[in-house]
Amino acid sequence: MKLRARRRVFDLLKRLPDHCLVYYEILLGERDHLPDFTVVDPDRGVVVIEAKDWGKETILSASKKTFEIRSHGGHHQPRHNPEWQCQRYLREAREQLGTAPELL
Repeated sequence: MKLRARRRVFDLLKRLPDHCLVYYEILLGERDHLPDFTVVDPDRGVVVIEAKDWGKETILSASKKTFEIRSHGGHHQPRHNPEWQCQRYLREAREQLGTAPELL
């Protein structure tokens, strides 16, 4: 299912101007984080995107950090809030880039 969500997002990202770089599951930060998509636009900056296949029928609850999701087997599973996840990825990448000697 998640592949279908990623495919829809990728189809939209293909419409970006040619000067935008789109990366799929590129290593971001030191902690082996692989966001679904990372977009680099020289004019606007960096955007991290997490694609989820959750629908309103599967989301049981949500908070700033977590979502409670009903799985296919009916079990409840806690998941990271995608917005919080993307912010964390960007924060860690910024910290790592801020210490890179070639960028100082």
